[in-house]
Amino acid sequence: MKLFQTHICVVDDDPFYSDVLCKFLINEHFKVTRFASGFDVLDKLDKEPDIIFMDVHMDTINGLQASRILKKRWPTVNIVLISSSNDAEIFLKEKSKDYNSFEPKSRELSGMLEQIKNHNNRRRLRAIFLTAILALISCVSIYFMAA
Repeated sequence: MKLFQTHICVVDDDPFYSDVLCKFLINEHFKVTRFASGFDVLDKLDKEPDIIFMDVHMDTINGLQASRILKKRWPTVNIVLISSSNDAEIFLKEKSKDYNSFEPKSRELSGMLEQIKNHNNRRRLRAIFLTAILALISCVSIYFMAA
């Protein structure tokens, strides 16, 4: 297991699609947790993952409702809404604070990898920025201690 392995949650009530996506992500060496519904993820997810792929259309509580609650719990979690419905993309065109992006479901899973790559790049840039700030603070501290 890698020290900084990306943790991805897949929330989808379609067992076939969920199984295909989870196997694909595991083969790409990501840590994957699977949930079968919005209630399931809200009830059982106790630690913030890096990315959540959340189906829009689910019974009882839909992906947008579950995302809204998860964003209140963890404001920085990266939620990617997914759907095979043609109207979902139109419905989700307006940017919302309740999710980060939308990815249509398809046989081609490269869009999912692109979402993960973008997330990891932003995480790396934040780490580089914080390291540079800490180095600058250390240099300034050493300078004033020597003066």
